[in-house]
Amino acid sequence: MCAGISKVVLVVVEDIGPRTPEGALAEVFHRFYSERPANDFGNSSELVLAISKQIIDAHDGAIWAESIRPTQMDATSALLGNRFVVGLPL
Repeated sequence: MCAGISKVVLVVVEDIGPRTPEGALAEVFHRFYSERPANDFGNSSELVLAISKQIIDAHDGAIWAESIRPTQMDATSALLGNRFVVGLPL
């Protein structure tokens, strides 16, 4: 986000669906990226997060993905799902 912005709204969306491997969390914002098996590719456009990132970037915001763990302090705990955070300046 731009330096000097003092007020930001955060929107957090969490899901407990299929988990994205932690090494791939930044990749989910690339067009057509998918963790789905090759025979399932194409059943969804895989563009929603890429387009969302473009819109948010155009408004000087930020979007990122995180893994949800039962204990955030324990990096070895099993993943429960994904968390997507959007920050937009007011």
